[in-house]
Amino acid sequence: METDRKKIAFVATVFGHLEAFHIPYMTMLKNKGYEVHAYGAVDHGYPGISNQYKSFPISFNKNPFHKDNWKAYLDLVTYFKENEYSMVHFHTPIASIVGRLAAKKAKIPSVLYTAHGFHFHTGAPLLNWFLYYPIERIMARYTDYLITINKEDYLRAKRFKVRKETIYLPGIGVDTSAFDNMVSQEYYQALRNSLGLQIDDFIVTCVAELNSNKNQEQLIRAIHILVSRYPYLKCLFIGQGNKAEYYKDQVTTLQLNDQIQFLGFRRDIPQLLAISQVVALVSKREGLPKALLEGMSAGKALFGTKIRGISDLIKDGKNGFLVEVSNIPQSVEALESMLQDPQMVNEMGLQSKCLVSKYDLSLVIDEMNRIYEKALSKNTIGYTMVNGKPVELSK
Repeated sequence: METDRKKIAFVATVFGHLEAFHIPYMTMLKNKGYEVHAYGAVDHGYPGISNQYKSFPISFNKNPFHKDNWKAYLDLVTYFKENEYSMVHFHTPIASIVGRLAAKKAKIPSVLYTAHGFHFHTGAPLLNWFLYYPIERIMARYTDYLITINKEDYLRAKRFKVRKETIYLPGIGVDTSAFDNMVSQEYYQALRNSLGLQIDDFIVTCVAELNSNKNQEQLIRAIHILVSRYPYLKCLFIGQGNKAEYYKDQVTTLQLNDQIQFLGFRRDIPQLLAISQVVALVSKREGLPKALLEGMSAGKALFGTKIRGISDLIKDGKNGFLVEVSNIPQSVEALESMLQDPQMVNEMGLQSKCLVSKYDLSLVIDEMNRIYEKALSKNTIGYTMVNGKPVELSK
């Protein structure tokens, strides 16, 4: 992996994204001798990232037309020029659009973008297609390597004109070993007790940001219908988000406070999944959700919406059930079949454990390492430094 410059940057809209998904890759590059920097808006992930890597808070705003993104662009251009990065790896839509424009202006030699789920996809609102599709198609011209993590996005991105290559990877990897049962039953009983859960409760856990896209309301409505017949049905929502208060008010209004708990941001996800029977994700849009990969690693049955990314992981009727987005009757039927057949739920969990192996972090890291080696080689399309000045390389 040869390069004249020894700095690499990772950029996402928020630091929490980098902490949740990309520390293994940042660490790999750091261990190879690169100085790795991080960029994002400050959130709960900032301490975890800034303690390990030089970090630059950037005023990204998830509204693509917000004035903060202009300031973010100017700041990135300044930082990129000052640090003379060999490579910048972008993540999340807003950061990747603003960032790739800044990388073009700063003449970064190698630009990578991992699309964690295009906003335009089968079933997406027309507004998403009108807004994001042409932008991503244009931005591909300023991208050396465009990495996609599900088959639908890959087939669509293949039509874009990137500078080097469009690549499919099976997600961003999951450390399956982290979900092996390595603590005592006494610990799990103590965890249940701390949450007010009984040993015979049927626990559905949803690990996701509390927002409109993650669509927790679908799960809340289904539980409201089921709870009169199955009072031992319990649900754990793990995560934060701009709809947290809305969902909490909804749970209170529906008198579900004894059935549904909001645990906020947690770092004991493997342990919480271990005490669960089902891992659920009812999103409207996903790339390839790590939350379900973690559920598979924990050997759990899955419940999710029939959309791109989730459908890649749930084999309907084998390791879980798929339902249509916002279809409450389907959700009730699927969850009830699980409640009535614990043996089926256990068998689905075993299927999940078998299916997750191809998404193991070690395999994805090996593939990503090969991509980085190409991106950092001297023949990368982009720019190099001659006498301290950026010079465009020929294609």
